[in-house]
Parts: sequence; C-alpha cells; structure tokens
Amino acid sequence: MDTPGPFETKATEAYYYVTPVNRNGRRRQQEEWLTAFNYYTTDVVSIHEAYPGIRAIPLLECLAGKPA
Repeated sequence: MDTPGPFETKATEAYYYVTPVNRNGRRRQQEEWLTAFNYYTTDVVSIHEAYPGIRAIPLLECLAGKPA
C-alpha cells in the first residue's frame, strides 16, 4: 500500500499494489491467489496501514522518557 504522508497537503489518494497472478500457474492457483484480495482483507490492510503501530512505538517511548 502506498499512502500519502501524515502532513501531505496535496496528495490525498492511497494505492493498493497487488502482485499479479503467476501466469504459468494453474487456473485454480490463480483464482485462489486472487481470493486473498477481497473486501475483508483490504479493510484489514487499510486499518493496519492507518494505525500508527510499530512506527509510533519509538516516538511514544521517547515522549514517555524511556531510552531508545
């Protein structure tokens, strides 16, 4: 996923990058691969990317006075 930075004022779009199916794979494998990109999965990825998570931990620890 490619999202604009938190202080970006011009770019407002976010893009999902999906790895294409293996063209040499069997049809069933190709269909199974594409089923991974359903509405539920894209919602979970969006939440994961929007929530500060692991990138915010060092900042929060610094603000709390813990050594890095």
